[in-house]
Amino acid sequence: MINNFLVGELTKFPQNDNFWFQQDGPTSHTARVSINAIQQIFGNRIISQNGDIHWPPRSPDLSICDFFLWGYLKSKVYARKPRNIDELKNKIKEEIASIPLEVIHRVVENIRNRLEECLKRDGHHLEDIIFKK
Repeated sequence: MINNFLVGELTKFPQNDNFWFQQDGPTSHTARVSINAIQQIFGNRIISQNGDIHWPPRSPDLSICDFFLWGYLKSKVYARKPRNIDELKNKIKEEIASIPLEVIHRVVENIRNRLEECLKRDGHHLEDIIFKK
């Protein structure tokens, strides 16, 4: 997936040398071969369990994909009831491409609030915090 998809997608962005790569801790993500492949692309701009900046374990509060994207996509994609895997993939791509910029700005502001709260709590879980949507 890294070589067959990610590398090609990154070429679409002229300033991709400013990108960071963030991933969680499944074995397939943190295996030496995966980390080496990612380092070839991102150098030391990797947030991962085995990367230069360690990914905090069990931290869905700090992952935009976990606290926003997966639920958002599910609500949009399944409302249109995809009938097969190709239709599902197409609907996911369409919905990602159509996320309003205003929503993205709100999500980024929300992650800032989450990170600040995490710092205040010395890295402890944010389970009793409810963030604005």
